[in-house]
Amino acid sequence: RDAWFTIVAATAWASAALSAAAYSSWLSWMSALVPQNARGQFFGTRQRYLTGALIAADLIGAALVSQRTGNYQTGYAWLALSALVLGLVSITLLSRVPDVELAPTAARSATSQEGFRRAPRAAIARIFENRDFRKLVLFGGAFNFALQTAAPYFTYYFTKELAIPM
Repeated sequence: RDAWFTIVAATAWASAALSAAAYSSWLSWMSALVPQNARGQFFGTRQRYLTGALIAADLIGAALVSQRTGNYQTGYAWLALSALVLGLVSITLLSRVPDVELAPTAARSATSQEGFRRAPRAAIARIFENRDFRKLVLFGGAFNFALQTAAPYFTYYFTKELAIPM
């Protein structure tokens, strides 16, 4: 039982550390690949599909974990195997994206950063002028509020309904 917890905790820690390390590279890569005038449409569409996939993955994961054909560890094993396979598919697809030369952006970055330093409220207000972006932020906030509201009850569900030992 202690080994199971150690493996899960170490895996979660490694995942978080690697994600944090890779995020800045990914952001720079996406900035080079997606033209500035198309970023709103691109990332809005991406977020829509990711949110749908997240909801589907949550439902599938819940079905895998709550299956009664074995113990709860069987469901988690299927869930981990699915995550591994889908992660490999993602890496394969990303490896096919061509790399591009980065154009110098120091002047543009310095200008936008200076504008934010001079008038942060105006810069933030300018972001929320887009009606579709406001709807996205509202949905994301409502989704995260629902998730954070339900999160404390997961432990009860796992221990009482699924009989997963603490």
